[in-house]
Amino acid sequence: MTAMNDPGAESNNRAKDDEPAGKADSGDTPPLGILDAEELPRYRMALARLEQRGKQHQRAAYTMLAALTLSTIGAIALIATSGNILGSDLEKSRLVEPMLKELDTQQSGISAKLDQRLKKTSEIKKNFEDTFIVGRENYWVKAQIPPELTSRLYWVDLRGSYGLAVGEKQFVYTTDGGKTWQLPRIEQRQATFEAAGSGFALGTGPSLVAWVGGTRGQIAHTRLGIGSIWKVTSIQQKAESVLDIFFKDPQTGWAVGGGGLLAKTIDGGDTWTLRGINTEAMLYQVNFYTDNVGVILGSGLTILTSFDGGENWTNQSDKVRSLFSGRDVTDLRFTSFDVDSQRPLSESKRIVIGGADQTVIYGEITESAGGQRDISWRESTIPQKSKDTIRWIERFGASPNMIAVGDNGAILISRDSGTNWQPEPNEGDRPRLLYAQATALDRVTITGDDGYIAQLSLGLKGDRSKITRETSPIKDTLLYQISPRNQQEQVAVGDMILRREPSNLAAFADLDPETFRGVALRKQFFENIPTTPDEKSILSNMIADLQRIDQDISELNKDLENTKGRREATLTTTPINTGEFMWWLTGSRAAIVVMMFFIIRFLVSLYRYHTNRAAFYQARSDAFRSMRVLPGTVKEVIALYTPEPLGDDVASWSFADILSAAKSSISGKS
Repeated sequence: MTAMNDPGAESNNRAKDDEPAGKADSGDTPPLGILDAEELPRYRMALARLEQRGKQHQRAAYTMLAALTLSTIGAIALIATSGNILGSDLEKSRLVEPMLKELDTQQSGISAKLDQRLKKTSEIKKNFEDTFIVGRENYWVKAQIPPELTSRLYWVDLRGSYGLAVGEKQFVYTTDGGKTWQLPRIEQRQATFEAAGSGFALGTGPSLVAWVGGTRGQIAHTRLGIGSIWKVTSIQQKAESVLDIFFKDPQTGWAVGGGGLLAKTIDGGDTWTLRGINTEAMLYQVNFYTDNVGVILGSGLTILTSFDGGENWTNQSDKVRSLFSGRDVTDLRFTSFDVDSQRPLSESKRIVIGGADQTVIYGEITESAGGQRDISWRESTIPQKSKDTIRWIERFGASPNMIAVGDNGAILISRDSGTNWQPEPNEGDRPRLLYAQATALDRVTITGDDGYIAQLSLGLKGDRSKITRETSPIKDTLLYQISPRNQQEQVAVGDMILRREPSNLAAFADLDPETFRGVALRKQFFENIPTTPDEKSILSNMIADLQRIDQDISELNKDLENTKGRREATLTTTPINTGEFMWWLTGSRAAIVVMMFFIIRFLVSLYRYHTNRAAFYQARSDAFRSMRVLPGTVKEVIALYTPEPLGDDVASWSFADILSAAKSSISGKS
């Protein structure tokens, strides 16, 4: 049936004719049928709502599809990376032990470096002790002397606070233990007195009595303390220099000098009497070892001995020369004697004399049955004897040990009172040695050229002695004598006067290396250490080494603390068991799969729901459009879409029945 035969065609055509121009082909063209003014807006609103709902569900479906895709990708990625994520903890756990080993190795290395620095500090401390402490319980400083003093000093005697030093023209005294020295006040009539390098003193303190030998047979002395005015006495008929003086007591004394000068005083030096002896030799030295036994040494192997307190003197020169038959020994000058006068002479008291060509002789005092005393002379045995002159011989107290010093740093040691001597090796740093003074049974102080002062500690028999050079503030100068035997209070004389100062460095020996380093790096450290230029260089190098060590230790301690912190942090990592980890990984992945299954299923359901709803609304919209009718009445619908009348019960049809009938009719027409 065509529209022309359709009973509603005319009505439809009429409706078209009634449409406004330009509306015939529009999307919201009213369907065939009769639309009144109220029904047309309803039609349009219903159509717009159907299309809007469809689009909303379509967008929701796309959103669910995107979420589904991302969830699937995320699930796959999470499952794939879960091993790495959880495995990092396992890897950390596995690295704990090797990390701890590495940190322990680093810590041990740092500790070893610290130990090396501490060891080096200990070595520097030991070197410091050996250089500035050992043998230097005291150190030497220049004493204050008057600027008018120009003489070289050869003799010194310090007795407590009071002392006397004598040179070739001048002499000085001290009343403060050697810190300051003054020129004496000579009586006016003898103001031109010139000393000859010899002196002697008795007593102590302000009551000290002293004598000084001078030129032209003069001797100066004072009885009221050496700060008093000195009285000068001349030895009659002798204009020779007085080279040595010896007093047995404050009244009885002896003086010797050039031209066979021998004089005696029994009034403390106010007057002197010449004693006749058969020699014109220059007499260097006089000494009485007991009240009765005296020895005088002079040039040309002159040796005079007395056994009656100096009343009679016997020349021993012929006996001594017989020891050197065929040899040219010209001089014997320096003596030593066993001072233990409590033993009888029959127990071999011994005089030991040294001189040129490293010659040493000894004489044993003997007494015959008739009471006649004499001396038996012998030459000492010295292996590898040199041409060095012996300058001084000293006994180590009341012991058989003796020392001889001389030119070219020569040192000889005897352990049998001078019978045999053994030379001490010279490493080439010892100059000419001039004097040795025993300060203990196993120690002497030695002086010489080049400001040389040293302590010699006697070694055991067969061992080398230990020689420790002390710090002297002068070089290229000469030091002769030292006094007294008390090592804590010594002064040394020569081209100048030196005195010992108590050392405050001994306390450093008790410090541990760490504390020593801290003290040594203080600014005032140098001020406490008297040094020669060479020693100052040594000390500067020590300080520089300690500064580098201190900086290294500071940096190493920082590294050590950092390493300890990293180790503590590593220890907080809990080790993971591999088997447990695999169970944990499998369970984690299973949980991820189950969780993602439900999420994906839920998203699929939402996607399907929105897709269906979008299709539903699209279908309704399409159907509504394709009907192209908005029925005014049921009969008009029947008239348009059914070939046969449907009966009177059509009026009771619902909208769904009408829609179904319309779709069936349309599909049949097509």
